[in-house]
Amino acid sequence: MIAQLTGTERVNAALLLFAIIAIGLVMTLAGDSGDFRFHGLVIMSYATVVLLLLTGGAHSPMPTSDRFAKYYDDPSKIGILVSMMGRRMAAVWANIGVTIVWGAIVVALSIFAMATALLGIIIVFPLLGHATWHAYEDFKEVL
Repeated sequence: MIAQLTGTERVNAALLLFAIIAIGLVMTLAGDSGDFRFHGLVIMSYATVVLLLLTGGAHSPMPTSDRFAKYYDDPSKIGILVSMMGRRMAAVWANIGVTIVWGAIVVALSIFAMATALLGIIIVFPLLGHATWHAYEDFKEVL
């Protein structure tokens, strides 16, 4: 993956990772509860590991000039994914009433499943999974 990044993209990734490490450090030092400090430590540790992987691959060869000719390289896949997520969010906002009702149904059935000493999970989760699949299939037709 690092070999597909140009020199500028590698520098930008390193700067972004340093910023994430700084945010994790601030969370760790400024956190008043143990959980907040722990999450800051996790963020800082994860970004440090990724930064080490990035710098470890810094000497890998730069991509060739025909990189942009390949439509489905990894950065393009990420762009396609972000575009698809944007379309889905636009569709959700266009149907916000239905989304809220569906969320309320999911919450109510989940509360029912928990209130029955989790025995309701046997019925509720397969039912919700099947209903969600049908709702998604209908939703895809709208897009």
